[in-house]
Amino acid sequence: TLKLCEYNKNAHVWGYDIWDLNGHLDQFTHNHSKKSVESSLKQNGVNNFTLYQVDTIGKRKEFERKLASDLNGRQIDFAFVDAEHSYIGIKNDFEIVYPHLANHGVIAFHDTLMIDGCREFVLDLRTKYFDGTFDIVDFPFGMSDRRCGVSLLVKRSYAKTDRTIDQICGSLSDPATIENN
Repeated sequence: TLKLCEYNKNAHVWGYDIWDLNGHLDQFTHNHSKKSVESSLKQNGVNNFTLYQVDTIGKRKEFERKLASDLNGRQIDFAFVDAEHSYIGIKNDFEIVYPHLANHGVIAFHDTLMIDGCREFVLDLRTKYFDGTFDIVDFPFGMSDRRCGVSLLVKRSYAKTDRTIDQICGSLSDPATIENN
């Protein structure tokens, strides 16, 4: 969250987290509280954030209303989903965030290599839920032997832009054919 705030000084960062025991089997404890994270961010000189404690699964409607209210008609450029880690948890967050994603928006899903629910949902994004409006790219990275994985969902915006090809560098096709395709 600190890096998101630092890199986006002219934007606002919202964070929604349970800050409590979580995981489909209640197997994850939190190392920090909402209060400690807010304090740390302020100590590091950032103030372009708002954090909420909310159970995004158990209180889904509350989360949906809060997100819509915070966005106030704006769209999301970048979302980092470090969900409850179950299939249901990551799917739930996707279903709530995706309708608000800007045409050029990106969702980063965390722990998609090492946790079953996250990995299976990303697989289903490629198959069961794929509607042609996004692409998925996987990065199986992490630290030492603990490679957690990050998958990026990138919205396809070419079909929704009025930006035309204005530089010719030797393609096999003419610009009109490329844009049409």
